[in-house]
Amino acid sequence: FYRMNQGIVGLRTQMEIQNCKFNEIKFDNFYHTASDGSAVVSEGDLNYNPSYLQLIPANYPDTTILNCHRGVYNNYSDLILQYCIMDNVRTGVECSGNKYRQYALVTDNTINATLYGALFYNNAGSDYNIIAGNFIKVDGLSSGVGIAVRESKNSVSGNYEVAWNHEIRVVDG
Repeated sequence: FYRMNQGIVGLRTQMEIQNCKFNEIKFDNFYHTASDGSAVVSEGDLNYNPSYLQLIPANYPDTTILNCHRGVYNNYSDLILQYCIMDNVRTGVECSGNKYRQYALVTDNTINATLYGALFYNNAGSDYNIIAGNFIKVDGLSSGVGIAVRESKNSVSGNYEVAWNHEIRVVDG
């Protein structure tokens, strides 16, 4: 997938994506959705069912996502993201909107980003969100964050586990 606004988009779907490469998926001001510029998008629908996404990387040691605005955009969708290499992305993975009986598993990835390595928010009530064993480097913007998790309400947790991540570095651009 080369030089597009979005690579693969799933709405209310169960997706397993294998051995694909995404290059130069860029944000475009013409489109007006939150997922613009994402290599892979998985969105559920609160009125129907959540979605499911599993991204299986390109053949090692190839880079799965390269020179993209955002690697993975996940909203109200279960997520399994393991062993992928993302290089020169603004945000590696953005995950939001997971609710009761939903989860995200982001492990053993290499993410080289300019703003966020992993950005998780508004996942209150989800079963679990695990961010573990990743190599993350954020280089380019002084406001960069390796892993960001936040909830808009104090009363309910997003059930986050952030562990065993390596070499999380933020380099002032």
